[in-house]
Amino acid sequence: MIDTIKKWMLQSKTPKKSAGNAKGLNEFMNIAILYDATAEQDRKTIKKWTKLLSNRSVTTLGFCNQKLPLTDAALPTYNLQDINWYNLPTANLVDAFIKPSYDLVIFASPSMKPHMTFIFLSLKTKIAAGPDLKNALNYFDLIVESSSQPISTDTIIGDVIAAINKIAA
Repeated sequence: MIDTIKKWMLQSKTPKKSAGNAKGLNEFMNIAILYDATAEQDRKTIKKWTKLLSNRSVTTLGFCNQKLPLTDAALPTYNLQDINWYNLPTANLVDAFIKPSYDLVIFASPSMKPHMTFIFLSLKTKIAAGPDLKNALNYFDLIVESSSQPISTDTIIGDVIAAINKIAA
């Protein structure tokens, strides 16, 4: 019963996905990446992709189960303490991530938690891309299917960029 109420409360606050309208790879100068930052390897992967895409503006936001120590705080993350009882993220970092408009948003996690769904659907973007998840058509304009198992953050971002390059060619 309480889970149904939680789900209804979150869904009532979650905006509906808008259709994308990008015209080519050169338009993707402002990129956002939403990912699960719980594993250190995923945080390293995001740092690597941020450097590789340094000729573009890349904004990242990660979710970590627990607050990261200051030594790991180089990338913006929110945690369980930043989520209210019905899974709505309440951190200022989340508000700052949602506010701008992006050319491309990549969801770089093998699973989508309810609070991540809220953030992802709240973003203003031309193209939303991510892995083949349950209900992926509700979230993404570009869905990438990975042949490697298990799916990693690195694979997802690499596959999205490869797909965009192939489409724009």
